[in-house]
Amino acid sequence: MTKTKTKKTARTGKGGRPRKAPDDSLSVTWPTRFSPRTYQNLIEKADAAQLSEHELVRSLIDGLEIRSPHRGSDPELVEAIRALTRERNAIGNNANQIALAVNSGRDIQYYWREVGDKVCLVLDHVLETVH
Repeated sequence: MTKTKTKKTARTGKGGRPRKAPDDSLSVTWPTRFSPRTYQNLIEKADAAQLSEHELVRSLIDGLEIRSPHRGSDPELVEAIRALTRERNAIGNNANQIALAVNSGRDIQYYWREVGDKVCLVLDHVLETVH
């Protein structure tokens, strides 16, 4: 009885991501230094393109056109949304301060007034922007 070699075939139905071609493998690293201003510019452009900083740099090197998903959007509305997000974050910060005050036994009435005032200002700003 003779043994015959069988060729191994790729499994079909295997879960997970398909293997990348050798040319597409991200195996080379290149440490780079930026000035704070240049790095902030990189972050802003990556955010505008909804890409990571790494994806943005690779795309620019590969010559792909980077387009902002907000192209054609109302710049005032986009800025109003950004301002609203900043205000929401500030309100969250105030809520954290209230939690800290409660847990340390301090009087929290002042903090609630501050949060209430902040919420009223944000709602007024939203109503002005929408109308």
